[in-house]
Amino acid sequence: MAQEIIATVGAFDGIHLGHRALLTQLRDLAAELDLAPVVFTFSPHPAEVLRPELAPEHLAPLSQNVELLRGYGAERVEILAFTPELAARSAEQFMLELREHHGLRALLVGYDHQFGRGANLTYEDYEAIGRSLGITLYRGTSLHIDNAPVSSSRIRQLLRMGKTREANALLGYAYRLSGQVVGGMRIGRTMGYPTANIQPDDPRQLIPADGVYAVRVRIADRMHTGMLYIGKRPTLDGVSRTIEVNIFDLSADLYAQRLELHLESYVRNDCKFPSLEALQEQIARDEQTVRAYFA
Repeated sequence: MAQEIIATVGAFDGIHLGHRALLTQLRDLAAELDLAPVVFTFSPHPAEVLRPELAPEHLAPLSQNVELLRGYGAERVEILAFTPELAARSAEQFMLELREHHGLRALLVGYDHQFGRGANLTYEDYEAIGRSLGITLYRGTSLHIDNAPVSSSRIRQLLRMGKTREANALLGYAYRLSGQVVGGMRIGRTMGYPTANIQPDDPRQLIPADGVYAVRVRIADRMHTGMLYIGKRPTLDGVSRTIEVNIFDLSADLYAQRLELHLESYVRNDCKFPSLEALQEQIARDEQTVRAYFA
């Protein structure tokens, strides 16, 4: 028989320091109880099924979330298809299924997490259900930084405001955008700053505030530095929002390749310039700023 498990359950988007603290608690309890530490997460995000008009943008693609969950202590990550049928199950039905089909013997509940039809139970309610099913409940502790809990919604708000460093401090790593290089207008090339236009892997991922960023860029297994532009290019056409990166000291053709952008710092906001020459001069200043940042 497979080893019995202790698990935690949640959406786990953009695995941040609060998640990491919960995963450390899960790993420590697993060692103490001689159980395998397992994370159950959902695809799609529950809000996309229950309240699609209010569903949050993603902080990371599912594949990145799974990679980080494993890296921070989960022996297994089980992805459950979130459907109206799953949403209709009571907490007792859900916990019973995890016990019968996955060997659940202990459950670590996040400090503010609720599950089961209606999701209006208290921790004490879950504890009572667990006792009836032979499942031991443990309560996760919250992580506060600057007098506020670390949460995915707080990080989203910071990214929308261009507060990249503050968001990264709560994530514990630089916010990432990954995607394939697609064709662009090639205007940057004529100004001496060729850019790779990125089509994000996850169309629902949050794109941070418009402006210029200092970024590290992973291409295959190598890291480069560069500057990223997000915006509608108001000096040119001001119509469609683009994500384009100029990678320093690299002249390779990147079309159709996959890049991973690590957003390190917000440099300036987006604005309209009186001419292409004025834009070119500003881009040169941006390059100096970003190179100095990485130096």
